Amino acid sequence: MKILGSKDFSLKELLQSIRQLNLKETELLQQRDTITSKQHLIGGKRDIIDELSSDYSDAINNAELITSNIQSIEQSIQDLIRQIEILKKEGNDSTIELKKAKDSAAITLSEMTGEEKNLTSMTTDIERAKSLFKIAREALSLDTQAFKKQSEKDRKKRYAGPGDGYIEMKVNKLQPTAIHALGDIHGWAPGLMNYMMKHQLANFRIAGIDLNEDEEYRCSLFANPIKRTQQQLSLPRMGLDHHPMRDKKIHTHFHRIHTDEHISSEILILMGDLVDRGDHNELVLECVRQSILQNVGARWTLLGNHEQMLIENDFRRWSKNEYNHMAEANKEHAGSVLHQPPLTGKESIEEGLENNFSIIQAGLGTVLLAQHLALLESLSPTSKKAYLKLVKPTLERLKMDTNLLKKELQASRWSMMKLGLRFMEGLRDISQKMEIVIPGGIGMIYSNHHLFMHAEPNGLEHLSPEMWGDLSNLKTNKGIHFSLIRMNKGNISNASFLWERNWIESIQDGLRGLLPDNLREVVHVIVHGHQAGPGIRETMTGDKPHLTVQAIDEGMTPYYFYNYGNYAEAYDPLRTPEGYKVHLR
Repeated sequence: MKILGSKDFSLKELLQSIRQLNLKETELLQQRDTITSKQHLIGGKRDIIDELSSDYSDAINNAELITSNIQSIEQSIQDLIRQIEILKKEGNDSTIELKKAKDSAAITLSEMTGEEKNLTSMTTDIERAKSLFKIAREALSLDTQAFKKQSEKDRKKRYAGPGDGYIEMKVNKLQPTAIHALGDIHGWAPGLMNYMMKHQLANFRIAGIDLNEDEEYRCSLFANPIKRTQQQLSLPRMGLDHHPMRDKKIHTHFHRIHTDEHISSEILILMGDLVDRGDHNELVLECVRQSILQNVGARWTLLGNHEQMLIENDFRRWSKNEYNHMAEANKEHAGSVLHQPPLTGKESIEEGLENNFSIIQAGLGTVLLAQHLALLESLSPTSKKAYLKLVKPTLERLKMDTNLLKKELQASRWSMMKLGLRFMEGLRDISQKMEIVIPGGIGMIYSNHHLFMHAEPNGLEHLSPEMWGDLSNLKTNKGIHFSLIRMNKGNISNASFLWERNWIESIQDGLRGLLPDNLREVVHVIVHGHQAGPGIRETMTGDKPHLTVQAIDEGMTPYYFYNYGNYAEAYDPLRTPEGYKVHLR
């Protein structure tokens, strides 16, 4: 076939060529469509590839995350494997411990079985002990009844009084070579007795037994109530047995009281506050009464503020004071127990206080009456006349003559308690109408340059002229001078000499200025009680020449003695107070 323009082509050939061209065109169109279709297909493929590429990227990212998670899980698996190994080991240890526990449990079970057997045995023992306790309690009850029956028989046999019989008054005519002074006793009878026995002033018997020879008996008489309470034992008994003012069911060991005085040239002055805060007030008063009567002129007692409360019948103040010094349950601090119901036979402590108040009042009354008789026997004739003039109005109104008093006080029967109480009541009644002098009521004593008083010396500041005058007018042949206490409207007059304290702080210019002219230069020493403290305390005043002040309240009663750190010795019935002693030229 030739191309156009060639001269040697034919129509047939041209038509053939056209057909070929059309075929070619058709083929080209088909190829174009195929290409277009393929292009569309390729575009679609590209979209798929792009999409797959995106999915691939996401898959790659997910694969990386999954790989990381797989690694984390593998690490966790490794950790778990290690923990499992540890737990396996611990499981082995636990198995061992479990075995040990089982073995221990087996042993414990065996022990429990043994304990059950022991418990059964103990139960049997307890029942046996209960039975024995019941038997012992019944035996104790029988013994108690037998004791009370025997005590009742003994009461009927023995002397009808606190002592063992009649007391004969004996006047001591020896000139003194020494003066003893003993501070506030406050119901601690062992302190008084031990001091007098140590210095050979007297011996004492209780229930017929000599205390100086039998220390064991002394310890049993004055047993420690705190210790007995801790041991769940009954409280030790207090008070004079068969006292008419106490419940008869209360039995004590304190009977047949006997003070065996040694007649010597040594004087004893008690500084007041014989009673209260301690348990043995009645015994103290009875020993002092006997002592005064058996050694007339050589045994004296001042009155203190505690005697004042009894004389004035100030039960409110007295009972409050007693409450403050009682021993308390579940506490070791020493204190008094005498007001407890088992010891008084009363329903309550309040009733016990009321009963003991009257008993102590009666005992103090007998001491004052005994001291009144001692003054009558020992004062010089001129002084006796002056004394009788002072006390006569009181005694006449009381209808108590000397012979009656001697008879009652020497007889020492229980009836003297009634007399003592009547005496105390009479003082208050009579003083409502007039100021009176208390018979036997000594407020101060002067002897051998010593002035003895109860309270601290600033109590002299308001002392009445009458009391100062007594020291000049009332004296014995032994050179002992007395000042007597007055009473008005039921109360002690100018009572600061019984109460004052803290003289060092209150008196700045010395003490001599408080003394009257006739004593200002002759008094060298003032001896006082009232202010408790450890031992004897000496102080010099600023006077020229100076005065010596001796504070001799040693706090001997258990309550105070405990306060000074003497815990174990507070109730020791063998301890002896130091006391004050001066040898006379």
